[in-house]
Amino acid sequence: MNGYAKKAIILARVSTEEQAKDGHYSIPAQLRNLRAYVDKGGKFETIKTVIAEHQFDESATRDKRKKFEEAMEIVNTVDEPIAIITDKVDRLQRSFRESVRFDKLRKDGKIELHFVNDGPLVIHKNSRAHELLMWDAFVMFARAYVTQLSENVKRGNLEKLRRGEPLGYVPTGYKNVTKEIAKGKIIKEIAVDAEKSPYVIRCFKVYASGNYSLEGLADTMRKEGFSIKAKRKRVNGSLMNAEPREITKTDILSILKNPFYYGEFYCEHPERGERVLWSNKGEDRDLEPTYDPLITKKLFDTVQAVLDKNNSRANGFGKNDFKFKGLITCGYCGCLMTGEEMSRSYKNKKAKRAKTVYYHCTNGKRVMNPSYYEEKFPEWAKEWRKKSANHSEKTKAIRTCPCPQRWWDEEEIEGFVLANLGITHHDEDTFKALKKALEEHYEMRTESVDSQLKGLRAQKEEGEKVIKNIRKSIAVEEDAELKQEWRQDYYALKERQEELDNQIRLLEETKDLDTDEIMEALAMCTDLKEQYEKLEPKRQRELLLWCFSNIKAKKGLKLVANKRSEFTGMEFMWNEPFKTFYEDKIFEEFKKLEEGLAHITKPKENKASPFP
Repeated sequence: MNGYAKKAIILARVSTEEQAKDGHYSIPAQLRNLRAYVDKGGKFETIKTVIAEHQFDESATRDKRKKFEEAMEIVNTVDEPIAIITDKVDRLQRSFRESVRFDKLRKDGKIELHFVNDGPLVIHKNSRAHELLMWDAFVMFARAYVTQLSENVKRGNLEKLRRGEPLGYVPTGYKNVTKEIAKGKIIKEIAVDAEKSPYVIRCFKVYASGNYSLEGLADTMRKEGFSIKAKRKRVNGSLMNAEPREITKTDILSILKNPFYYGEFYCEHPERGERVLWSNKGEDRDLEPTYDPLITKKLFDTVQAVLDKNNSRANGFGKNDFKFKGLITCGYCGCLMTGEEMSRSYKNKKAKRAKTVYYHCTNGKRVMNPSYYEEKFPEWAKEWRKKSANHSEKTKAIRTCPCPQRWWDEEEIEGFVLANLGITHHDEDTFKALKKALEEHYEMRTESVDSQLKGLRAQKEEGEKVIKNIRKSIAVEEDAELKQEWRQDYYALKERQEELDNQIRLLEETKDLDTDEIMEALAMCTDLKEQYEKLEPKRQRELLLWCFSNIKAKKGLKLVANKRSEFTGMEFMWNEPFKTFYEDKIFEEFKKLEEGLAHITKPKENKASPFP
């Protein structure tokens, strides 16, 4: 017949290793059947030659099918119709997305689609309605198969996760192993890597000390010979294992932030699609662990605290080792305040140039606008509008304005710091009296916590009994709708149990507060200011990091009796245990105790605190 394709492209595809090994679906078996079909000339006996054969192992559901696109490029380079010959419809496509493309090429007379084992079914320019309907039906069946397969995989993965079995490859320190438990029956397990696990444990312990940076720890581990498995490379179409490579700073961070090492792991929920933290002891945390943890949860939390602390501010001394670098934020816009060293020349040229460090707001966020300042600082905003009245239209369109924070002299900041360190000062007798009061305070707190814990544990115990009964009901219930209701009640109760666990954990941490550490810190407060003044700038900085989590500074202009005056102020956020002292108003009790003790030395009048 005239008009039918005389040249053909043979396509053979498998999507899984099982299909590649199967006698019927393997690529050699497909090629054998397709070649025999071409030798007969196809359904219309017009095919004379095969201009290309393509065989590939990529899924038909991918958005980008590289090898398939290479085969389709031939269609665009040939002027006459080309027959694309495949075993079945699902070897060519598994969705209607490709149907739009193929249908256009078919109508233009550029391709014919030959599905050898589906009839054979041939789709060409003059195909009848029932043939096109059969094509659509086969595509629908192929798509339904993939959809059902996907649902089965999701259910299987969810069941694995609920049993505490991680999906995919395990991190450094573990390895996937295969065990044969019976003839022809194998299971996959997670085993500790005897070679790599000691390095992983050492990484956590060393970094928890707080004496190492990530780069410093990476250097140390490289010197000790810690290497990790590199990603596999594709060589001639096959994935090949690459040589191990040296560990990097990024690898160290990935290890330190991975909860897998203490018995929990993150994995996407197969049904909800959100990232969820799973336990290696199963959903109910009552099963045998699916793998052995390398570290404890306490060590992991300690490492996370060190990471947060190191990431919260620039704690290293670089080119300019300013004392308060990264410690002070702007009280107006919340941006960091940065230091600059400035020189001042005197009239006497022989005199040395004086260098002073000033701190100013970086205004890095640039989110403030005039309307914000009009509400918060009306005098300053009014003045800024007067100055910007003559600006160009382009400048006016930019609804941002500079931060009103004025520059700070480092000595000014030092005065506020010393004043805050000084308010903690007390002598030995005051310390003894305060220690006794603090011990009584924590005894009362412990009694209150014990009472709360007793109530929460009782609620949790009742919840466990209800959950146990619901499990039994789900196991014996035959009605699907009622079974689903039982499951919803079950998951709601599980969430409630997790909330109770969190409340119990927080109360237990409060109960286990290290009072000895608090007493040690309180004893140190007797001469905290004096200690600070004796230290070098770098050591002073470490002491400030220990005492304060943040320092907010405000300096600006305000109108008082129609006169412009400058105001300054600083707010200090203390770290624990000093934060507890403030919350319980312990520092306020110092003065009351001191008034009752005659030997307390009164502060000198000429040393008034600069703190407002």
